[in-house]
This record gives sequence, structure tokens and C-alpha cells, in this order.
Amino acid sequence: MRYKFRALHGEVEDKIGHPLSYRDIEEATGVSKSAVARIANNSVSSADFDNTARILRYFSDLTGTPYGVSDIIEFSHEPQPHRELQAA
Repeated sequence: MRYKFRALHGEVEDKIGHPLSYRDIEEATGVSKSAVARIANNSVSSADFDNTARILRYFSDLTGTPYGVSDIIEFSHEPQPHRELQAA
């Protein structure tokens, strides 16, 4: 899993027509600047659903766009053949 925060953040800035700092996000959501930076840099060890939900709600309210988890978190996995299928 990885966060797509930077792309979503840029989209939100484009929609509102001005920069949106991590401090702005912190003040509006209660998510610390350092937590926002960790999400933006994909340096979190696991998804933080509470902070993710706060950021998504804020971005949605700010732009009038209904954002969901798939707008900020991406999961990709290369399927591996099941062992039983490999033996056949």
C-alpha cells in the first residue's frame, strides 16, 4: 500500500486556486504537520485510518468533491500462483 497524498493535495490546490500548507491542514483537521508529512512522504509503516479520514473529510468539504479512501491510498499486488496450481 502507498499513499497518493501528493497527487490528491495537488488536485485540491488546483480546485481551490491557492496553495494549501501542511500547517493549514493541521489547523483544520487536528492532524499534526509531521503526520501529514509522513503521509505525504509515504514514510508511515501502516495506514492511519483516523488521520486519513480527517484529511479526506477536509479535502471533500474544501472542494465539494466526495473523496474516498481510494483517492488517497493505493494498493497494488502482483498475483502469485497458488502452490497447488504450480504443481499441476
